[in-house]
Amino acid sequence: MKMKYLLTVFAATVVAGALHLFGLASLNRTLGLVLLVLGLILSGTLVSGNQQRANYYQDQQAPARPKLSYVLVLCCALPFLIISFFR
Repeated sequence: MKMKYLLTVFAATVVAGALHLFGLASLNRTLGLVLLVLGLILSGTLVSGNQQRANYYQDQQAPARPKLSYVLVLCCALPFLIISFFR
């Protein structure tokens, strides 16, 4: 499981570094912010407590699905944001 996160961060770092080398820093920032917002939406941080409770009880009845899929999106967003803000 941890290897998946490391590979995601490595791939995102390579892509972000390549974009930076080609002078596409604004695309780095845009991709990082879009992935960050997408990760926050998928994690449930940007929804109300009522929706979180409803989703929690609904998920107990539904078949199991990966609940930590948003972590991959957030791991992918970090290299883009780090390179774009600390260049």
